[in-house]
Amino acid sequence: MEINRETDGLAMQFLQQSMAAQMGEIPALLWRIDIARNEITFLNEHAIAGLEGRIHMLLQNIGYAREIVLKEDQGRFFKALENIRNHQPSMALFRIRTEDGMIRWLVSMGMPEPKVNFGYMGLVADCTDLVDMARNIECDGGLAAKLELFDTPVLLARFSDKRILAANLAAREYLGIPQDMGETDLLDLLGTNSENYLQNIYEQLIFSDYWNGLLPVTLSAGQEEICKTRIRAYARGGKNLLWISMQPPAEPEHSSSSPKSSQKAVPPEVLDALHGSKNGRELLEVLLKHQPEELLADAVMLSRIFPEKDRIMVTGVGAPFLSVEEDDTHPYEGSIAENIVRFNLDQIIVEETSKSIKPIDWALFIPRGIRSYYASPFFHNGTLRYVLIYCSKQPGRFTRDNVQPYSMLFDTCLQVLLRLFETPGA
Repeated sequence: MEINRETDGLAMQFLQQSMAAQMGEIPALLWRIDIARNEITFLNEHAIAGLEGRIHMLLQNIGYAREIVLKEDQGRFFKALENIRNHQPSMALFRIRTEDGMIRWLVSMGMPEPKVNFGYMGLVADCTDLVDMARNIECDGGLAAKLELFDTPVLLARFSDKRILAANLAAREYLGIPQDMGETDLLDLLGTNSENYLQNIYEQLIFSDYWNGLLPVTLSAGQEEICKTRIRAYARGGKNLLWISMQPPAEPEHSSSSPKSSQKAVPPEVLDALHGSKNGRELLEVLLKHQPEELLADAVMLSRIFPEKDRIMVTGVGAPFLSVEEDDTHPYEGSIAENIVRFNLDQIIVEETSKSIKPIDWALFIPRGIRSYYASPFFHNGTLRYVLIYCSKQPGRFTRDNVQPYSMLFDTCLQVLLRLFETPGA
């Protein structure tokens, strides 16, 4: 397989070795997804007969997938997409009807990318002549070797008695686990967690196969620390195992200069204009008009969040959104807001929407020429209620550094949003 874009060599070697025995030299489209940003990158060029180069759309546009994947196989296909979104291994064998009317069998396979948080790698291959073989594909290899592909702590424990079966070097150093494991008990490493808390984790593993959350752990030096942790149920050789991946808290960054100290104060007339907004559209008009000179987004959108109703309501201003009705309704699932909550993000910056696999991007932004955007969440009483999105028709318009001046208006924006939408009778 020829790869046109440089990527993590170790990750690619792992992917190819895991699949080589079964897939041989079958031509396939290789791809990588940043799950937190819903961004897909294609690593090589590959065409499937009858799709006229549109195989990329199968992974990016749900509407296109529903058109070409046979209805009988859509359950398997969309389950694989759900596994990708949940950062779980995926495999789907499904049929498509190509543009020339032929039925072809495709296989989609993928796995979390070693050593990269929220990274995911996979392939789509035409296996029309190899359906029977594809049904029995199974990855094999030494688990201990696979654990060492990760720089962050990873453990493998037996569910029945919670004994550690394998741990990578990062986990042994971080948690003080001896090289031979011995009688190391998983529960001894998990700090002062209550039995009820652990029981809730186990119950979720039974019903959904994975758990994400914050977990106190006991370090090699004896102190406790809070880690972002993912625990996944894993069956191998008739045994029920727990795959535990930890992300230790980042070291605080020290800087000799504070970016905020160099920011200019917000002009009083801008604050007055914000406070004078009579509705959401007027508020957006003020934000669009008063931007940092070096940015100048082409449009601004407000998303109001109602996850309990699986709904968001959007209002936009600026030329690209002239055709968007006020409070236009879209599903919460697949939205920017869902990603913010799911991955606990303080913001989302999309550099190129054409790489996106997010449904809302294909519904709202891509058809209107939006190439990049910056989204900032607004919480009320600990719940995400609003997302403000600055949009540009240029790719790569926003970076984590250059969007900082926008935040100077956000406290005032939240006050106005609460007045407009949360005050009874307003």
